[in-house]
Amino acid sequence: MIPRKIQPSSDTSMDGCAAELEKVLADRRGLAEAPVLLRGFDLGRDHDLAELFELLGLEPMSYLGGNSPRTQLGGNVYTSTEFPPSAAITLHQELSYEREVPDLLFFLCGRPAREGGATPLCDAGELLASLPPEIVAEFEARGLRYVQRLARAGGLGRTWRETFETDDRDTCEERLAGRDLSHSWEPDDVLVLVRERTATRRHPLGDRRIWFNQADQWHPSNVGSPRARAVLEKMYNGKLPHDVTYGDGTPVPGEFIREISRVSRNIAHAEPWQAGDLVVLDNQATMHGRDSYSGPRSVYVAMTRATMPA
Repeated sequence: MIPRKIQPSSDTSMDGCAAELEKVLADRRGLAEAPVLLRGFDLGRDHDLAELFELLGLEPMSYLGGNSPRTQLGGNVYTSTEFPPSAAITLHQELSYEREVPDLLFFLCGRPAREGGATPLCDAGELLASLPPEIVAEFEARGLRYVQRLARAGGLGRTWRETFETDDRDTCEERLAGRDLSHSWEPDDVLVLVRERTATRRHPLGDRRIWFNQADQWHPSNVGSPRARAVLEKMYNGKLPHDVTYGDGTPVPGEFIREISRVSRNIAHAEPWQAGDLVVLDNQATMHGRDSYSGPRSVYVAMTRATMPA
């Protein structure tokens, strides 16, 4: 999915960027059809997204409940995923396993990696149409069940204290209320979350059906070597930190997951980052990932649930 590029005619300032973004956000349907890349503006600092949101009157969304390790920089602006640079992140919509998901994502590049590190983009409607019909039929008929285990400390990725921004179990339970999930506690203070979700949906702007899940990211086949699996199972009471099955609890075939990953990457577009680049996308219509990379890299992200005029 190739983003539409916007470059400054003369005003490269923050105000000039905000003026261009106002036009982009006013055309909500256009943004659902293709993301935009603003290039050549005076951007790239870790506080720029917070300033842009203030200028645009947008309310940044908290990453409360999200599973990707990241650092909050203030004002609900975060670093992009902090999984190791050697790991490629599969294409997905942000927080698709949650009840409430962001409408819009803003990615700002502070420093591109020396090699790799692009953020590939994929049209979720095109992916749905490109997948084998038998895979789509199974996913739509059976739905998905995401199971997540969060340790109090250590483990893989974020702890439940980081995920729900509290050290207190009672406060954590309060923040779980209304999130359309079930939860329980296992030995060693491990929090288990179970979410029942659909695999596809209709985009809120129009009747277009889209692929909307993170099955290939949560599937056990992504764990790696048997040794890695054994280490993780030791951390989480004989289970894995992330798992996904069909809604009835039966396993999703590994060959289905491999085909989903293959097709999504085949139709994705990966634009190399330049310092100061700002990508804005519709979080339901456009899936994103991360290529592996080497060398220092800084990309910042902010999300909003604000629904723009259609």
